[in-house]
Amino acid sequence: MQQELEVYRVIKQDNQIKVIKYPSGSTFIFDQQAKNHTNANNKANNKTSSTQTDDRNRAVIEKQLLDIIRSLGADKTTLDLSKLGEEYNIRHKEGVTKALKRLKLGSNFVKFLTNSKVFKLEKVNKVYKVSVIS
Repeated sequence: MQQELEVYRVIKQDNQIKVIKYPSGSTFIFDQQAKNHTNANNKANNKTSSTQTDDRNRAVIEKQLLDIIRSLGADKTTLDLSKLGEEYNIRHKEGVTKALKRLKLGSNFVKFLTNSKVFKLEKVNKVYKVSVIS
């Protein structure tokens, strides 16, 4: 996790395989007998698939933001919120809010950062700063 790798724990129980993602605790369950799938299982699997996609999309945006902070931040860990947004737009030809909407991660950049386990958002002398949580 310290090297920004995704960490999973895999457990086999009866005819199911349970995959737990750390540190978020997201759990994915796979039934080994495809013929036993019911509508309830399919709905649960669709929800799991959606969660997996959301986690993956969040990780992609967070990685892009980390790259910007590490390349432009004076101390490689902190950058002004406005500068982060401007640089994201330049590098990805799309505003970060638009990217969040497209990836179905919400439409509020500040809320995205506030809910992140990777970043900390704080107001310093009337300027919002985004810091990498180490």
